[in-house]
Amino acid sequence: MTVHFILLILSLVLLLFAVDKNKFQVPTIILFVVFFVLAFIFATFRDETIGNDTGGYVQFFQLSTLYDSFSSLLDITRFEPGYVLLNYIVSRFTDDYTVFFFVCNAIGFACTIYFFRTYCLNKNAWPFLWLIWGTLYWSFSAVRAALAMCLLFLYFDAVLKNRLFRAIIWLLVAGSIHYSAFVCGIVLFLRLPVLQRIKKHKFLLVIGFLCIGIFLSKLMSFLPDAYSGYYTDSQWAEGGVRVASIMNFIFLGMTYLSSSINLNSRIKNISSDVVSSWKYYYDFRSIFLVGFGFSFLELFFNQFNRIEMFFIPLISIYIVDSFRYVTLLKKIAIIILMTIVAIYQIYTFVIRPEWLSIFPYMFRSL
Repeated sequence: MTVHFILLILSLVLLLFAVDKNKFQVPTIILFVVFFVLAFIFATFRDETIGNDTGGYVQFFQLSTLYDSFSSLLDITRFEPGYVLLNYIVSRFTDDYTVFFFVCNAIGFACTIYFFRTYCLNKNAWPFLWLIWGTLYWSFSAVRAALAMCLLFLYFDAVLKNRLFRAIIWLLVAGSIHYSAFVCGIVLFLRLPVLQRIKKHKFLLVIGFLCIGIFLSKLMSFLPDAYSGYYTDSQWAEGGVRVASIMNFIFLGMTYLSSSINLNSRIKNISSDVVSSWKYYYDFRSIFLVGFGFSFLELFFNQFNRIEMFFIPLISIYIVDSFRYVTLLKKIAIIILMTIVAIYQIYTFVIRPEWLSIFPYMFRSL
């Protein structure tokens, strides 16, 4: 747990400095760099026993070094073609799996920093939420899903900027790493007038997500057993995860209520520069509702946990950017909620270490 507490303390101090970034500009920059350098080192140079899925990814990478043909390698695995291609390319240069993790994390961290710093009004306040909501720790275990999630940042970026062709390309790239990323294609339709009207009626939203859930769960039944079995019959799908699903749903629901504002009603108190920079507020709120919807579906179908996690980083941005506009009471509520989330994360690491198998942490032995 030492690794987690190092990152937690760094991110918390960084958050406090970032609140008054003009006064602590140099310390903020230094802390930001130190935090991400350490996070990158911990994620990259871990032992293959760290993370539930790491051993399987290491084994596949080592297998990739034995194949001279990409098509032959693709034929012997259930992994998506984009992920197989990345393994194949890196394995042409080295048989060291740490180098492969280095490449994956370099791509992932670059996409993450670009996206968060582009859409967070406070460029340095977000690492704390990025850590306590578990986004970082995906790269310690769920390598494919973590890489797909980071590539989805480029997809979300293109969607928000109305660059449809680029958005579709990045969605295809992310989906080629992990098929579940394709579900995020729903974001392409969030600006449709009919969906904007439905969003105003909570009952219709619930019905809509139930229909989506039933459709996607039926679709899951056509996937190979290696996929569907993981979400329904594996150790991951045991009752403890359902407790986590309930907690996620509660946390997200309370956070949405605490961070929601009517930006138009406060427009006269906000400078025109800030209003211009936060022009995506309603887009992020819609995306929050989508993520919350999948959290609701997760209560019934465990497989939606992975889809929900694709939206958590955008929810973190919504929280950071909304914080400055909400009332004092809501500010206090958000602080209390994030404190509870941080404590809950530590509690699960201690009580349920098998959920991720990250702690006790161990560097790769030389």
